[in-house]
Amino acid sequence: LDHLADFRRELVDRFGPLPKPSENLLAEAELRILAGTWGLERIHVEDKEFAVLSYRDPKKIAGLAKLRPGQVRIVDGKRAYVPLGEDPLKPAEIAAILKALLKRK
Repeated sequence: LDHLADFRRELVDRFGPLPKPSENLLAEAELRILAGTWGLERIHVEDKEFAVLSYRDPKKIAGLAKLRPGQVRIVDGKRAYVPLGEDPLKPAEIAAILKALLKRK
């Protein structure tokens, strides 16, 4: 994450404010790095109500669920659900929720 932040600063320093697609790409890269630290294979949104975390390591996902009680619900040996609320969220809002969830305290 530090390298990604350095890269972003360098881009801004050289080229000025980044266009939205570049910001989105960097945000996606940050989310992928965070997901990798928890052994997640995939994240997708289901019915606009849940983010579904597909994982490889039951111990890591159990650690995340313990760290974030009530936010991460393990449903089986491969998936955990994160409730997103009743109101539909924009992709950037979902990404912000997931980044906050996946960052270690």
